[in-house]
Amino acid sequence: MFGGVLVLSAILHATALRVQLDNAALDTVQRLARWAAPRAAVDDIVIVGIDEETDRLFPEPMALWHAHIGDALQAIAAGRPKLIALDVVFPHRSYDRLAPGLDAALVRGLVAAKQVAPLAVGLTLDAAGRARPVEGLLMAAAGPEAFGLAYMPVDPDGTARRMHPPVAHGGPSAPLLAQLIARGMGIAPRDGIIDFACGAPFTYLPLHDVLRWPGTNPQQLLRSFEGKVVLLGHVGPDSDPVRQPLSLAGWAPAASSPPGVVLLAQYARALRSDRIVQQLQGWPLAALIATGALPVLVAGLWRTWAVAWLLAAGLAALVYFAFLAGTFVPPLCPLFALGAGATMRSSFEAFRHRRDRLAIERQFGGYVSENLLQALLAGEIDPTQPTRHSNLAFLYADLRGFTTMAERLEPEEALARLNRYYEAITPAIHAFDGTIDNFRGDGILVIFGAPRAAADAARRAALATLAIFDQLARLNRELVQEGREPLQMGVGLAAGHAVVGNVGTATRHGYSAVGDAVNVAARLQALCKPLGMRVIATTQITQSCAELGLIPLGQLELAGHAPVEAFGMPASESRVPARPSQPVMGAHGAVVQSQC
Repeated sequence: MFGGVLVLSAILHATALRVQLDNAALDTVQRLARWAAPRAAVDDIVIVGIDEETDRLFPEPMALWHAHIGDALQAIAAGRPKLIALDVVFPHRSYDRLAPGLDAALVRGLVAAKQVAPLAVGLTLDAAGRARPVEGLLMAAAGPEAFGLAYMPVDPDGTARRMHPPVAHGGPSAPLLAQLIARGMGIAPRDGIIDFACGAPFTYLPLHDVLRWPGTNPQQLLRSFEGKVVLLGHVGPDSDPVRQPLSLAGWAPAASSPPGVVLLAQYARALRSDRIVQQLQGWPLAALIATGALPVLVAGLWRTWAVAWLLAAGLAALVYFAFLAGTFVPPLCPLFALGAGATMRSSFEAFRHRRDRLAIERQFGGYVSENLLQALLAGEIDPTQPTRHSNLAFLYADLRGFTTMAERLEPEEALARLNRYYEAITPAIHAFDGTIDNFRGDGILVIFGAPRAAADAARRAALATLAIFDQLARLNRELVQEGREPLQMGVGLAAGHAVVGNVGTATRHGYSAVGDAVNVAARLQALCKPLGMRVIATTQITQSCAELGLIPLGQLELAGHAPVEAFGMPASESRVPARPSQPVMGAHGAVVQSQC
């Protein structure tokens, strides 16, 4: 089973579902970490935002914002930043013929910025996935090395969580804008999970405010930008949306897709704060999955699930604290191995329990009645609470002369003969819901009406008597054909009140009955031989089945008991009395045709 769990976990690991659920777990961990243990970050990232107010103040189409962007670059450069990154679209051709001087205004800004700090400019992709060209003069002013793809890799669900290696887009590999930002900060770009739990939500400086500062508040430029990484981009609600695990846009905390400039800013901050998280994989992950499968090796249903819950709690803690330490542990496959292992073990335990129950039924079905067996298996018998029944009947049967016969037989032969006798009569007893109290050597005591009550308990006892004599006659025919001596049996029948329950100790007990009627049935059976009777029964038994064929015996003296009115079937009777056609309900409500 352990190997099966590992194989299933390996199959799951290769599915898209696993990736999707592990990413959902990653997002949950990031939110939890941000809520419970937010990590400090190197907050030297500044966003200059193009917001709705900026759009309103600059009525020209953005393709003609050359002068505004150029002036902004010069203003930012005056603040002596560490890096300037532009997450805006540069035109692919010159618009000087529409408004002379546009290109020159932007070129002046690019040159001013490049003289102060490293410059990174974003390139967009066309419908074919190729980088859109930039007007040659602008490309030359910034330098070709300043351009990178304004693109962040996304997972299959469209969410940007990770930085991946550069990819080719319809041509040679091109660096990403995020990687140019990393190099501009003097940090080697790192691939991995971007930690959204570090640092406070971002705010932004409106572009139109920055444009006013050179003339109104030059010192504000230094306070805002000196030594910092400055990103210029759109911050409006519908501008450049990128789906992210959670929003770090302080102005839009509920947004599921904050502006892309926020994602760039968080990547830069995570790099600066050493919070690019690596994902556990390879052999360490395989070992964790194997550990998750351990419940499949734990015997016992409760122990299996106790271990499973402990491992699940440990896995949850590991995922959380490992993330804080810089490693994301994808939990789905270990959790699947844990659940599959516990389920497999539970199924095995249930199968084994069912197998053992069936074995018990097969083993003891011949020794106790179906009623008692089902009551035991269903837990209906409380060993601490004996039950008083007012309508019970008792059958005590004993073989005549078996002790003398056993003296002439080998012990094995005597035991085999006795077992054949019990095998013959026991099904007949069970057919009438008789509960075998015990086997007493060659004697047997049977209870009718317990553990499950029966209003016609006395009648069932009489019918069971007829049935066991039928079975004894069949067995005797077999014995005679085999050249063996036939068996003779005497039966005592009584009905009345009794208390039934477990008798014995906590470790060794039996289901039995205690009451006067039990003793009466045993003593009546003991009188069968001296009185020459096959059956002796009390009045209540005889009245329950008037055509049983018993004759009055009058008041019989019983040892240690008051005289009892009794009726008997003579031993010389060569046949079992005829049965009437009135049906009686047998075990499980089945109609039994053998009637008195």
